[in-house]
Amino acid sequence: MYFRIGYCRSLFGLAVLCYVLFLPFIYTFPLTSKGSASPIAKRKTSFINEGLLLTKSLLTTFLQSPNNTFGAKETTAETVPPSNGYVLWATIIAIETVIAAERSAPGSYVDQLPALVDALQIFYSDEYGAYCAWHNFPNNNDIYFDDNAQVAITLVAAYDLTNNQTYLNRAVDIANFISDGWNSSTSPGGMPWNVTDAPNGANQKAACSTTLSAVALLRLAKAMRLEAVIAESYVTLALQMIEWIMENLQDPDDGLIRNSYDYENGSWTINPKKWTYNTGSLLTALSLLYEVLPIEGIRSDAINIAASAIDPTKQLYDLTVGNIDTRYWGDFTYFTHLLVEGLVVFLDVFSNANATEQIDPTLAQNISSEVTRQTQYVIDYVRDPTDDLSFRNLRLYEIDDAHLTAYKNLTGDQSRQLSPDPSERVMSDCTGTECSLVKTLLGSSGAARGMMIAGGSGGET
Repeated sequence: MYFRIGYCRSLFGLAVLCYVLFLPFIYTFPLTSKGSASPIAKRKTSFINEGLLLTKSLLTTFLQSPNNTFGAKETTAETVPPSNGYVLWATIIAIETVIAAERSAPGSYVDQLPALVDALQIFYSDEYGAYCAWHNFPNNNDIYFDDNAQVAITLVAAYDLTNNQTYLNRAVDIANFISDGWNSSTSPGGMPWNVTDAPNGANQKAACSTTLSAVALLRLAKAMRLEAVIAESYVTLALQMIEWIMENLQDPDDGLIRNSYDYENGSWTINPKKWTYNTGSLLTALSLLYEVLPIEGIRSDAINIAASAIDPTKQLYDLTVGNIDTRYWGDFTYFTHLLVEGLVVFLDVFSNANATEQIDPTLAQNISSEVTRQTQYVIDYVRDPTDDLSFRNLRLYEIDDAHLTAYKNLTGDQSRQLSPDPSERVMSDCTGTECSLVKTLLGSSGAARGMMIAGGSGGET
């Protein structure tokens, strides 16, 4: 392995001992960090203001009254015709963005938040005790574990802001759903992507389902820290998930997280694609785990992963860009906000005055600088100042000719051709650049949330 974990290896022996030793942390650790701020946590007002502006615009553009659901005028990659309502994934990121905005500007959205959270129940399946990708209907099994993990994370955050016990109860229901999906075997074991793969995971074991589930369980454990037995069970399961990711989907060459185990032609193969959010969510999970189990192996793994995540020679970046100084992360705003969060949470845990052992200050400064650079790039090139919404792609040459020109001016790569991404356009009877450009809820929400977290508010540790 690239990074040896060195945690509590025997889950029914050493792990139990570790939890007994460190259980007081679950009782006493606060819902948010109270120590001295890390470098990134110093508020960057410009980023926060940009994120708040995008939040206001996306609510004005996409929120539908009186049912408090989200929709679009056109059919897009994120909507379901004929109503063109937004799917659960886009909806939950939008609500997370509203939560970030409330943390950034307390009092701005706290009164509106309950209606948005309660409107999620249109997706809820009593049959599965979980949330469907689209509005629930009888026998709907289009249910994804990563979606539900993000719903649980959002419910815990909403509980933190409102003290509404219903939200915590709903998060517990999702934790039960996640627990039922987990396969503790080694062939290959892991977390399926959706319920049609559970419980044996016949088709795919996804990094996103596993890392986000670990984050959800750890955040829920912190919220339920006075329920010691329940909280301990959540941390135990989160530890198993983190270890599984490290052992199975971490690339031994660069330390980053690959997409999934896929079952094809009678055998399991690794999908090597590396999205920013899988590495970012694992970094968040490791940091939260360290708060409960301050073990050196967890700390060293988190440090190495954080360093890899900001290395422009590695695969989270657009390596097709020749000029290393103008390389940026190579996917989408709705993924990169989770990497921004992972890096910020990492600094909040490992680079503050109360940290057990300080990380290298140069690494801390490099992370802070890179989060700032990446966020400014989204503001300058991906956000559209004409409507204060955002495109989805960080690869400017996949948006339109104007963005291609901006890309060429930025990078000096004059040979690049336009490669239009259909997800940036209305889905109608047209092809390629004939289709009109469109801003979406997911693209705008991811951009806004990332800005507010990078600004030093909106996140949670």
